[in-house]
Order: sequence, then structure tokens, then C-alpha cells
Amino acid sequence: RNGAKTLRVSALPLFTSAWLIPRFERFQARHPDIVLDIETTNRVSDLDRDSIDVAIRNLRAPTPGLIARKLLDVRGVPVCAPKLLKGTSPLVAPEDLSRHTLIHVTARPEAWGAWLKGVGLEGLKAKRDLSFDTIPAALDAAARGHGVALGMHPLIWESPVAASLVVPFAPTVTGDSSYYVVHRKADRERAEVKAFVEWIVKEMAAFRAKHRAVPVRAKCAS
Repeated sequence: RNGAKTLRVSALPLFTSAWLIPRFERFQARHPDIVLDIETTNRVSDLDRDSIDVAIRNLRAPTPGLIARKLLDVRGVPVCAPKLLKGTSPLVAPEDLSRHTLIHVTARPEAWGAWLKGVGLEGLKAKRDLSFDTIPAALDAAARGHGVALGMHPLIWESPVAASLVVPFAPTVTGDSSYYVVHRKADRERAEVKAFVEWIVKEMAAFRAKHRAVPVRAKCAS
């Protein structure tokens, strides 16, 4: 494309597939002169070393030395198939997790333990444990009724399996991380960087407004 400028963006796989790709055409329509080159990785990019212009990361605090704009606060919420809300061992309260399978993600082995500690159930033992190496796989297993996974609210409600998941009980654990869009200070006036940051901040504001509440015991399609 003649005159087009390439913007290299690094983003986490779940964020890319669930949130960024569905909105990709809106950015292209607004900025036809910018070509996005998107890298999906769980590795934290070093903007001083890697050929990345903008990164989107889930962090506890902004990265020192970079310009960071907060996009979204997130927190873990249990999610499962609706059928687990009834039957001989219905999921009504966090204590009921002891009679169900907990679905883990190998990259976040501490996630369930931290959540259980947050609701005062440190040391709770599940009936079974099941692990996957990616968040999408864990969510798919939960949607199929194989156990209870920890979803990242509100981002989870943009995942392909959102319509097949419910939150079984009101969450009581606050979040401890947020999504940020970051870039080098030297690029603060670079036109394509400014265009992407302004676009994603605006899009995320609309998304936050749509998903303020956690949909307890109700299906929530994206």
C-alpha cells in the first residue's frame, strides 16, 4: 500500500483474539494509512530492544520509563457451564467448589490459590484438578461442563465461549492488575502511535461501560 506506515503492536493472545481482532476493522476504517503488524505473545516485550512500537500488557503497575495509559481493571471470577448450577452438587457458594473440578492454567498456577485465599477458603481442596496451557482452552473446557475456571472479568465476556458460561456466585475478590497500552517516550508525538493509543483508549471506554457489572448466575453473550 503506497504511503502506508506500519505500526508493530505486541499483545497477549487472549486480548488479541477476544478483544482486538473483533475491532480491527474499525481501526482500519478510521486509519487506512496505518498497517498493523500484531505480535501475540505471553512474553513481555522490551521496547528498547525489540522491534515493537506499542505493547498491551496485563500489569500490577505501569512499567517505569515508558508512557502508559490504563485501559482496563480486571479481576478473576469463577465461570462454568450453566448445568453446574443445579444437580446433586449445585454451585451456590464458594465452599461448593470442593465438590467440583477446578480448571487451572499452567502459566498462572497461583491463580486459584490466591482467589480462594481472598474469599477465606485458603487450603480448599477441589474434587479434581484439570490443567491447560492456555486460557482459551481452559475456558472452552469450562463451557463444556468439565469444571470451573477463573475468567478475567470483564475481558472474558468477549471470548468466543462467553455465551456458554455463567458466574455461579457473587465474586468477593477485588482485582490486582490492569491492562495498559505502553510505548516509548520518544514516540509520544509519532502520528501512528498517537492514532492507535487514542483509538484503543476510546474503544476501551465503551467496553468498560458495557460490562460494568459481573453477570452472576446469568448468561452473558459478548
